[in-house]
Amino acid sequence: MDPNAALAELREILTEIDDMTARAHNANFDSVAEHYWESCNTRRATFLDKFQNLDEWLTNGGSLPADWQH
Repeated sequence: MDPNAALAELREILTEIDDMTARAHNANFDSVAEHYWESCNTRRATFLDKFQNLDEWLTNGGSLPADWQH
């Protein structure tokens, strides 16, 4: 596993979730908002999987991402 890539992906997913949440709140139609909420849920599930992989990596002695090494 590349912990730097994993952390970058986690951060990207959080940005996407924030963006979709804002879009859902600003949507003019319930169906559009629902689409964004469903997309958020999908990205949250992906985030949890990737976080679990990173946690397992770290728990088993893997190196920290560079951003976490100071």
